[in-house]
Amino acid sequence: MHTAASVGYDYDFETFKRNNIDATSNIIEFAKANGATKIIYLSSTSVYGRAERIIHENTDIVNFNHYGLTKYVGELIVSSQKQIESLCLRLPGVMGKGSHGVLLHSFAAKMLIDAPITIHSPEFQITNFIHVNDLAEFISLMLERDFISDTLVLSCHKGMKMIDIVDRMKLKLNSKSKIIISESQNKPFTINSSKAKAVGWVSMSPIEIIDDYCATLMTENRRS
Repeated sequence: MHTAASVGYDYDFETFKRNNIDATSNIIEFAKANGATKIIYLSSTSVYGRAERIIHENTDIVNFNHYGLTKYVGELIVSSQKQIESLCLRLPGVMGKGSHGVLLHSFAAKMLIDAPITIHSPEFQITNFIHVNDLAEFISLMLERDFISDTLVLSCHKGMKMIDIVDRMKLKLNSKSKIIISESQNKPFTINSSKAKAVGWVSMSPIEIIDDYCATLMTENRRS
């Protein structure tokens, strides 16, 4: 399983290329040389760039950034070879202990110090996150069966309004953060992961994910 990558926006293109493209090529060659029969590659929904309102496996890719580009090239490297069956998983924000670079994590960091939170499209229902335990369960499920090379999008299976997510996080983090609603030129999007659900996988609910994540943060905050 290939999980390593340079993530986010804080690197130049050469760093992204070295860690997300060249390293992936090296891993594939190593896997083939050592008789591997399966590989699971953790990609990202960032491959879609400026996504449409609902994204799925066949959604058009539009204007991706350096990170999204190099993860997409990584997918092509993994899926183009025929010696090993491959599964590329396009992931949204992964929630759990140690989460970073995720929108809800940035909200939580501000809530813990009662800083104001700015949100867009408060009534839009999103599914753009997943719990790390759900990801682990899906990978275990796929490793137990003989899969053929494919690409799947994962997400929380039930949507939740952005304003409800933020209110729930405030409640669970005992935060006094002010919520500011602002307009944005970027259209919100949600994720359709029905293809993954069809193999028998069901994610935690949005409230379960949020409550577990906030409980973890509260525990870590008390220790510090």
